[in-house]
Parts: sequence; C-alpha cells; structure tokens
Amino acid sequence: MALTKGVKNVILMGSMLFIVLVVAVISIITLRTDPVSESLKDENSILPVLWVLSDDEGNALTTNVLLYSPKTKKAAMFYIAGNTGAIYDSIGRTDRIDAVYKEKGLETYNEEIADILGINIPFTIDISLSQLGELVDLLGGIKLFVPSPVDEKSKNGDLWLLPSGAVNLDGDKIRTYMVYQLPEENEEEALSRRQNILISVIAALKDNKSTFLNKKNFNIVSSRLTTNLDNDGLIVLLNVITNMDTEALDPLSIQGIPRTVDGQILTFPLYNGDLIKEVVQQTEEGLLTSLQKLAVSIYNGTEIQGLAHNTMIVMRSANYDVISTGNADSTGYAHTVIIDNYGNEEGAKQIGNFLHCSYIRKARQGEVNADSDAAIVDFTIILGEDFDGRYVVGNYTPPEEESEEVEVNGGQAAGTGTSSEDNATEQTGSVESDAN
Repeated sequence: MALTKGVKNVILMGSMLFIVLVVAVISIITLRTDPVSESLKDENSILPVLWVLSDDEGNALTTNVLLYSPKTKKAAMFYIAGNTGAIYDSIGRTDRIDAVYKEKGLETYNEEIADILGINIPFTIDISLSQLGELVDLLGGIKLFVPSPVDEKSKNGDLWLLPSGAVNLDGDKIRTYMVYQLPEENEEEALSRRQNILISVIAALKDNKSTFLNKKNFNIVSSRLTTNLDNDGLIVLLNVITNMDTEALDPLSIQGIPRTVDGQILTFPLYNGDLIKEVVQQTEEGLLTSLQKLAVSIYNGTEIQGLAHNTMIVMRSANYDVISTGNADSTGYAHTVIIDNYGNEEGAKQIGNFLHCSYIRKARQGEVNADSDAAIVDFTIILGEDFDGRYVVGNYTPPEEESEEVEVNGGQAAGTGTSSEDNATEQTGSVESDAN
C-alpha cells in the first residue's frame, strides 16, 4: 500500500531527529571531560582524595585525606581517626566517624569527613583487605620497615608472622602488617604503620607507572579499587598524584579532646572543629608555595601555666616544627611577638595569620648567634597576655616610629622595635615543663 505524503513526512522528520540525537550523543561522549582533568585546568588546583583501607566486613581500618598540588608536586595527608566524635546528621546521633562508614557507606562517610575538614572532597578510593593483597601482589610487593619480628596469634587464633628490617612484603604479609596488634604497641604506632601502607602503595604505583597506569593494562589495577571515578578519571588521577615525593610526605592528624559517650571514648576536634578547618586551609595554601616546614620556638611571657605547651600542641597539629618551649625572660609581656630570625617574610605572615598576631619583628643584632636557641629555628614566638590560648586578641600594633612594618591580616606588624617587651635575647631557652 502506498504511503501518503503526510506519513512520508513524519517518517522523514523522525529519521532526521534520530540522526540529530545520535550525533549529539556522540559529540557529548567525544567532548566529555573527566572531573580530574577539569580540575587540572586551574593551575592552582588542589586535588583532595579520600583513601580508605577497609576490612572485608565493611569496617574502615584506616582513613586518610590526601591533598595534592599538581603545580608544586607537594602533598599533605590527614589521618581521620575512627573514633573522631561529633553529632553526625547522617546517622542521627553522636558517635564515632567510622560508624557512618559501617552504616551508610563510602559516599556518606566522605560527606561527613568533608564537613569536619571544611573542604569538598570530590574523589574517593576504597581498598578492602582482599583487594589490597591482590594489588600488592600485582605490584610485586611493597617495601616497608618492620622494626622487630612479629610472631603472635590473634584473638581468633590466626598466626601473625612477619620478618624484621627493610623488607618487601607480598599480599598475604601486607594483610598481616595491616591488622596485627602487639600487646606493647600503642595506637600511634599502629596508626603510623597503616599510613605507611598507603604511602607505600602510592610509591609502588609510581614505580610501576609505565606498566599499569596506561589504558591497555589499567583495568587490572582499577578492578582492585572501589572509587567514584570512571576509568578515564581514575587513570588521570593516579598518574598525577604519583608524581609526589612520598618520602617528603608528613602525615597529620586531627587534634582533639577525649570524652566518654555511651561507654566509648570519642575524640572531639579542638575548638569545636574550627582548628582543623583552619589547619586544612593553611595546608592547602602552603602546598601552592615554595615554603618548607617552619621551625619555631615558643616561650611563655605570662603567668598563665601551660600556655606554651598548649600552643605547641596546636602548632604541631598545623605541621609546624616546634623545636622547644620554655619560659621567657619575664612574665610581664603584654603583647605576643613573633621574631623573624632569618628574614622569612612569607613564613612570618603565615604564622601571623595562624595566630592572628600582627606584632612581627626581625631579630635584632646579637639575638641570633651560635649559642642561642634562635640559631636553630626560623621564628621565636613569645606569648603575651593578649594571647587567649589560640589567638592573639586586640590586634596590637607598635607605633610606626618603633618599627619597620609588615602587613599581616590587614594590620601592621613590627619589624624592629625597642620596647622592653621585645627583649628575647635573655630568654631562658630551657625546655618547658608541664607547668609552663
């Protein structure tokens, strides 16, 4: 039966529409950019990646957030303790952070961690114990240092055997290295061991980049990872972050206060979580600069007991190298001062911003010599009465005629001065006791 003109027109228009849709789909697939490549378009981008090493029963064994700058190839890693406490909306109660992973899965777990750190974490990688063993065997083992031989049994009767020294561990041994717990081993040592696994896996991927991080062989690696990226995005991400110097990676952790809640000890981040957010922000800024880790000494110039010691804890959590703490030559310092011993203006601004301290001056003649503590640190910090334990309050600035000034936090900071408060040459330099 002959088709009418109207039917022919409908068929023609339908055919044309189908062709247009096919061309559009092909164009979208061709032009689509993976989210990692999209992030790399910004030369100042920081790539945050959540890494979870889990057991095969749905429990997070160790969790770390890696921050990487493709521009400088510098990286930082934040350990998220499983007992990090907060009120988690996703589970509707105060509990451990790893309870979120157990009950809600990786995506929700990532969202809660991102909220704690105050950043967006767009990329996630989860490796189970079985996947870890397969991946390590695929990479030819990973190199780790085992300080002493391990010959113990688990509570379930499993035998833990590990050789000592710098050894290359295969998949079975790396699973043992991941889970064993010696009676004399403290939590910090177990944490360090598990972080070393992740760092060593990244290093092994770097060593095997030409073999596995290409489209031909990548499925062998990606099948051993659980991620929110497709293969195109994941291969780009791993090729980029394996450019880091893993030897220079200095893992950080969230400092907190332990409290007992419903019979379990939870660690609540200091200053209601504000400190870790500031630390992460400062860390991201530091990754984009050439600044190296800054060494400081902290002295208590007040009658407040424990002030320097507590400040040391805060500054170490922000990856400052606190060489020593002690009492200043006087307890009468009204204002906190940062003394720049070697003319590092960028570093001085960084510390000033972190402490909200606008009073910064350069070391005076004779203050830095071979016999002084100042000779081995970049900055000397003397805490005054305007320091509340976290920040300097009042934004004190010495008169312009007293100092050469440097702008910090929108205010001015002294470069050289003559007030008696500034006299740091007579510091005791003694290592501080708990009372200071």
